[in-house]
Amino acid sequence: MLVIKSLKIRPKKIISLVTLISFIVTTSFTFNVDAGSNDIIYPIKKISKLECRFEDFDKLSSSCKRDLPILHPKDYKKYIKQNWGYNEYTRIYTELWGASYKYWWDVGQGWHTGIDIATAKWTPVYNIAKGTVIVAKTDPSRGKIVSIKHIIKWKEIISNYAHLSKINVVKWQKVNVGLKIWEVGSTGNSTGNHLHFQIDLKYTFHPYYYSWKACPYSYYKITESGICFDELATYTLDPLDFLENKGAILDKLEIITTTTTKTIISEEKNIVEWFDMSIFNKTVHNELNSSISDVKSVQKIYKDLGYYKGSINWKYQDIEKSIIKYQLDDKIIKTKYDNWAGWFGPKTRAHTKSSYLLYLSNLNWKTDKDDFKKVYISNNNFTKNTVIVKRDIVKIERKNILTREEIEAREINEFIKNNEINFKLNKAGWNIKTWETLKITLDIQKIINRKKRRAFKWMLPSGLTFELDEKTISVFPKKITHITNWKREITLKWLKSGNTTLKIKLGNKVIKIIKLKVIWDISKIYPKTVKLIWSSNIKLWETKTIIWLFRDSANKNMIKLPFNWTFILNTWDYSKVCIKKWELKNLSKIYKSECNESDFIKNPEISYKNTVNWILVFDIKATSSKYSTIKMVWKKSWNTYASKKIIVSLPKWLNSKYTYYDETVDMLEKGIVSWTKQWYFMENKLLIEKDALSWIENTLIEIKAKTRKWDTKAQISKKLMEIKRDKGRKSYKNITRKTFLEKAHKYLIVNDNNVGISIDYKDLEDFDDRKANTIFDKDNTWKDKFGDTHFKPNQKMTRWEWAYLLSKALNKTSKLYLTLK
Repeated sequence: MLVIKSLKIRPKKIISLVTLISFIVTTSFTFNVDAGSNDIIYPIKKISKLECRFEDFDKLSSSCKRDLPILHPKDYKKYIKQNWGYNEYTRIYTELWGASYKYWWDVGQGWHTGIDIATAKWTPVYNIAKGTVIVAKTDPSRGKIVSIKHIIKWKEIISNYAHLSKINVVKWQKVNVGLKIWEVGSTGNSTGNHLHFQIDLKYTFHPYYYSWKACPYSYYKITESGICFDELATYTLDPLDFLENKGAILDKLEIITTTTTKTIISEEKNIVEWFDMSIFNKTVHNELNSSISDVKSVQKIYKDLGYYKGSINWKYQDIEKSIIKYQLDDKIIKTKYDNWAGWFGPKTRAHTKSSYLLYLSNLNWKTDKDDFKKVYISNNNFTKNTVIVKRDIVKIERKNILTREEIEAREINEFIKNNEINFKLNKAGWNIKTWETLKITLDIQKIINRKKRRAFKWMLPSGLTFELDEKTISVFPKKITHITNWKREITLKWLKSGNTTLKIKLGNKVIKIIKLKVIWDISKIYPKTVKLIWSSNIKLWETKTIIWLFRDSANKNMIKLPFNWTFILNTWDYSKVCIKKWELKNLSKIYKSECNESDFIKNPEISYKNTVNWILVFDIKATSSKYSTIKMVWKKSWNTYASKKIIVSLPKWLNSKYTYYDETVDMLEKGIVSWTKQWYFMENKLLIEKDALSWIENTLIEIKAKTRKWDTKAQISKKLMEIKRDKGRKSYKNITRKTFLEKAHKYLIVNDNNVGISIDYKDLEDFDDRKANTIFDKDNTWKDKFGDTHFKPNQKMTRWEWAYLLSKALNKTSKLYLTLK
């Protein structure tokens, strides 16, 4: 009580003090325990969907992304059988721990020391637990790689992230769990965008790989026979097992650290000076301010580290570039122009010493001094970690496992299914003149849906290669693995004349075969056949576009090769054509362009200038309902190169048993009457005044074409002008027989003085009866019940009655016009 009193602590506060002390002790103890059991997360949260993994992750829509599906080690055997080994797990987790590159998912075999998670470039990668960056560099095999040291469950482990597209951390940086510090890529020895993730135990270099000292066997022996698997199990962990159990696998490990003493003897036989560790306390930057032995020591260090390839001599300038490369790799300097670039100065010495001690601790030195001239380091202490592993390894038999080649073939089929692969020429055709270069543009469009496409950009599932006779044509590049700027250009160059075949392959699958022809002397090239591209059915007066391709004796299209022959496109008298010309690059526009009526002619002559670089494009219009044949004839010998029968269709539903069938067909063939857009004549449909005037106009045009008298032509032209003014009113009312009679008489009849009355229509006045007899007579009148006595002037007319009446009017008025003086 006296002590308490002296401390001025009241008895009632003793309990509170004890509580406070207990809290401090408890808190301190809890903190220490947590220090050895970090939070652990997966290195990737979201990935691209399989069909989107060839694009950039940051440009993908939410529909192209998904959460990383978690693969549990207990399910390895399950998924190796699902869908015969081809499912989302075997496609995303492309390499399981210990898998060989020939047999995927062959856990327990081979040399692969981690997992590969396939996803799009730039997919975020996260640090799995708090720790310290010990490796952040670019490696020829692993590409951009980061290794982080962690203390978990009081044991030291290293997580490794390889083939990254970007590194945003530096060596010795402290990083927290969940920090996004890099992104997925395909750098180093990689065939596609993926993250290689690996867990190493405490070891001397990272990421861990077989050392020749411990496993002196060939690549095939290691990967295919499972040799050295014990070493793999000693220094790495199954990363999926580690992640799933939050590091609990470490509880099954016992790590024994031993210290050994070694005598290090150099293999370098040309150095006569002793290697002195004090070199790491000296600044060396040229041979004038440093001793020859110091310069040689620096050269020796960087040669052992693999940065210097030259000889050991006294010239500092020989080693300067190697020091700069080391400084850049270890981020000691930012550029080669920085101060201290190339100097073996304080910061550089410290980094180099750490790297060199790490190098020395892994050497398999011989102890026989007689093999070497000098001993450089003796009786140095080095720490070696021996790991005793106590855990079960999941093993899967190779029976029925898909090989890498089989998986790749399925991936290629999946890619072809979801993308359109197009090849566009800078010149049409696959012919190459011996002084030309042919360029092909590769364009890939991702299929979004039936109508929508999107340009594909980035890495292909396998290399796109080109196979051909390299003695005839060379190709560049020979292999394409990436599509940049949404397209790639392939260049073909002639070497000698001849025929060859170009095979374009994606992986082992042939996606296109192109027959190529290299021509030395185009003057000796003549067409042998002609290929017709069109449908042989055409409707009367319908216009159709036709393409004829000239071909050589090998039945190969001949494009962009001038020729001197002349052909005749023989259409007889049953159709006429309009030849269409323009630039070859505008072939689609040529096809869609329309000809003027005046451009249509019969039996035109065809030479190279009439074609579009050997492609003949023309419109054909059937002018008769009779069957006919169109022929391509060589003018010199009249040999027929090609012929095609033309089948002409009359309007739908037009029956030969109809009353006015013959007259209707006759007027249709003359182009005087028209049919509807749906290719129906609609004979019983009432005719409107606008169409009636157009038909009368067509009748006058037909008459004008037959007459040769200029004064008669002028008279007809005057009437045509009157019709156009009349049509300008755009009357759409139905027309009666009397109205037609007035219109026909006004425009078609020029002189009715000599017309006699052969039919006395009871329902017409005398002056109308006279007009009717200028067209009809006792042998030609209406074919209805009372047509020879009644005109029925107020009855509305149908389309085929119009055709019949105009047919008779044409016969009568043509004679009248032709007899005019």
